[in-house]
Amino acid sequence: MINRYGVPFLLGGAIAVLGLAGCASPQKSASSSGKPEITIRGVTRQQVCDALRERLFSRGWALGAANDRAVTASKPMANDAAGILNAPTVRRVSYDLLDSRGGVRVVAKLETVTNPGKTIEQVTDAIDTESGANIRDFLQQLSAELSRK
Repeated sequence: MINRYGVPFLLGGAIAVLGLAGCASPQKSASSSGKPEITIRGVTRQQVCDALRERLFSRGWALGAANDRAVTASKPMANDAAGILNAPTVRRVSYDLLDSRGGVRVVAKLETVTNPGKTIEQVTDAIDTESGANIRDFLQQLSAELSRK
């Protein structure tokens, strides 16, 4: 038998559980590396590098090192808590380009970096965030675009 306080307590608990279920983090990558990755067939590493650089630049990322083996870029984070403490914070993305049977394997890494470029730089893996999910979508779009050429 539920007393007069039991029903509101049970309803409140059920609402809290359902609310938390809606806040589940994006799913992890199912790849062998645990990172977002894709293999694009029929292209060279240089073609993938050029396409990555163009897409990142057009989306407002500051390009870093780039060659036919890796591409890196960064972008300041908006409205971050670290900014309140005067610690600049950026998102840093890197793509490793590896030869694979008949194509190029692209493996992505996304990090949140506080105090970038300084000796007190703090790096946090951000691939399991919503932005990480966007990276997976980005790779799918890149693959579709390059496969059509």
